[in-house]
Amino acid sequence: MLDRISFKTQLQLVSVAGLVVLAVAFWFNQSAIVGTLEEHAQQREIARTQRLFQESVRNHVAMLAGSTKSLTRNRGLIKSLKVDDRGALTESARPTFNRLSAGGMLNGLVVADRGGQIRYYSSEQAPDGLDGFLAHLSQSRKQTHDLGVIGGQPVLLVGFPLYARGKPVGAGVYYVELKNLVEHLAGDGLSTWLLAEDRKPIFSSDTTESVDLSLLSADDMPVISSQEQGGRSLGLL
Repeated sequence: MLDRISFKTQLQLVSVAGLVVLAVAFWFNQSAIVGTLEEHAQQREIARTQRLFQESVRNHVAMLAGSTKSLTRNRGLIKSLKVDDRGALTESARPTFNRLSAGGMLNGLVVADRGGQIRYYSSEQAPDGLDGFLAHLSQSRKQTHDLGVIGGQPVLLVGFPLYARGKPVGAGVYYVELKNLVEHLAGDGLSTWLLAEDRKPIFSSDTTESVDLSLLSADDMPVISSQEQGGRSLGLL
């Protein structure tokens, strides 16, 4: 009898153990499914954010490109740039900046000579960080755009050459702060974003606390956009 009870108990224990194994296996399977679904949902959200940002960039580039004639066909500006008359250049460029900035199209305007030296800027202080972009623009001699940092703020740059009778005399650069392009994304769950160069963060939108960019890595960060010069890309954190 004792042997029978013992055998029965063993069977019950085996049955219970089997149920436990099945339950654990089912839990792991469900967890894997949920994890996969969450991963797919995250990928879809990243793809959606990519589309939204890239569409915003395209729209701004097209909008700014449509306003380049304000400078390229401005004879007074072209002439003053050619002879390096700073006063006349300012008088010619300022109305264009005032009109476009009042409409919310841009945050800044820069005019550089043929050698890439800035001769007019709309900001209170001369913008830094444009040397590489201006050099590229001078060599390509065609409209281009890129991401950059001016006055500590990440910006979208749109540059275009200026000609006098078919000969290059300099370049114009419009720029708009990226926060104007991505602020609508914040309402969709984008709380923090980084500007990275060669996958190394150089700017963080997180102003609530001090962020040590040297401690951040963009290796596992999904990229929203990478502009044509390949040096800078906007990523999500």
